[in-house]
Amino acid sequence: MFGLTGGSVAVGRGLLVCVVLALPSARGSEDAPRERVLFDFEAEEWRAPWSARGGIEIARLPLPESEEPPDAALDRFAARICAGAGSACGARLPGSEDWSKLEELSFRVFRAPEEASLRPGVTLEVRLVEADGRARFWRKVVLEHAGWRRVALPLRWFRWGPERVPRWDRIGRIDLYFRGEAEVWIDRVALLDEESGPGTAIPREEIGSLAFPCAPAEPVRAAAGAGFEILTDCSVLDLPRLVQHLESVREALRQELPFLPEPLCSPRLLVFATREEYQAFPPRIAARFNSEAARPETDGYTVFGLATGWWKEERGTLRPTYTHEFVHALLEQSLLLQNKSEWLHEGVAAHFQLRFHPQADIAATVQDGIARDGWSLPLERLLDGEPIPANRYWQAMTVVEMLLSTPRHREKLAELLASFQAAGSTALAPHLEPVLGVAWEEFTADWLAYCRQAYPLEEG
Repeated sequence: MFGLTGGSVAVGRGLLVCVVLALPSARGSEDAPRERVLFDFEAEEWRAPWSARGGIEIARLPLPESEEPPDAALDRFAARICAGAGSACGARLPGSEDWSKLEELSFRVFRAPEEASLRPGVTLEVRLVEADGRARFWRKVVLEHAGWRRVALPLRWFRWGPERVPRWDRIGRIDLYFRGEAEVWIDRVALLDEESGPGTAIPREEIGSLAFPCAPAEPVRAAAGAGFEILTDCSVLDLPRLVQHLESVREALRQELPFLPEPLCSPRLLVFATREEYQAFPPRIAARFNSEAARPETDGYTVFGLATGWWKEERGTLRPTYTHEFVHALLEQSLLLQNKSEWLHEGVAAHFQLRFHPQADIAATVQDGIARDGWSLPLERLLDGEPIPANRYWQAMTVVEMLLSTPRHREKLAELLASFQAAGSTALAPHLEPVLGVAWEEFTADWLAYCRQAYPLEEG
């Protein structure tokens, strides 16, 4: 059977806590970070940008009494939030701003001793939502303290929501979503703007130390190509050759999909010296995002614009997995659609994998797939935007190739991809007739005709 490799590791909700809970600052301390306050609840007209949904109450009240002195930065008022499970409150941000150069979001939280005893751990999600509400960054926060604390959240370790890939120049509101019941006081919601810091981009050094914690026993090498970067601890990997190869892949993708925007961030490929190192990486990076991830069983995966694989001697420097995952990373950052192992991501990655690493039995795979019962999925299922099994990557690839090569579909492809991006999903059904102008029966007939014409079996 067709041996395409690839896949993704979803970073799901977990229990690992990685939030910085700083001790209260002494009044007048010169060590307090430079903050730009967004909301401090001192003005009586504080409520205008704030809204709530679900069983939640938010009120502006004088600072609560506390045995310990509050943070020196606090003034007279704070917001008391009484939240039910699944409720949320948030505020619109004034104007629009590019957050990509900012370092962290912080806020002060007070929990009364009685609340801390009643609910030892309160979990909330801090969500930074785009103005249209269709994409967001978010971070899980577990509150286990009593009294005042300053919660500091580095922006570069915020996760993406389940919709399209969010952008830091489109943040329109801040939401606090409470997974369970809670009573907390919030004050001084602020941003840290540090000119010399990395901003929202994860520095190469941080990724390197996270991916390859055993260095310098095995020195980590880095190489940059045209708009991408490779990091590896594999001493026998031919970096210049791999850079040249991936530049060819990138150029081929740009030629076939010239309407794709430039990547929002430069993709990175991480090549591990051993399979064990490769499998150990997802739990480590998930912990930095305050989450959990399983060890991957696939040969490669891509998440958050990071393509990963491991060295296999018989495959060498130009291992097909590296091509496959690199295309996933490029698509994530260009099309702003996350790699969920759905048909578009896997179809495009498989297409370029076979373009640069031909496979002799592909025609037989395609012909068997369309001829034998149960060897292909109905297109309505294959193209529903949900993950597909690896043994159907060939089918997703042929659908992508049909869209690329059939004139009447090709001329609508840019509009179709823009519709996917706006919807945050590659589910084809909502766009099939409005954009492509066909029903499922006709689309399926087009696909079958393409497979028979493009992948004929050789006689004899």
